[in-house]
Amino acid sequence: MESVRPTETTVWSTIERITSADGPLSIGRPIANTQVFVLDANRDLVPAGLVGELCVGGAGVARGYLGREQLTRERFVRARSRRTRACIAPAT
Repeated sequence: MESVRPTETTVWSTIERITSADGPLSIGRPIANTQVFVLDANRDLVPAGLVGELCVGGAGVARGYLGREQLTRERFVRARSRRTRACIAPAT
């Protein structure tokens, strides 16, 4: 199993059953009550296959970082083309 586990959201945000190590791997599909999308620098959705920042939204996303308002404003955003509050996962 492959999964995405950013600390700003629940234990898992996406899941995919891996049946072969040959070829590219997918991060999978969002779990229930979760949305996952990739945004560009302007917080617009990027087409499938292009590079951007992974953004996780939905019921499992935290409200922000306790006592760290500036970091919360930077990382917890609203995607311009979505109504949901989302967290941009830091690149690692």
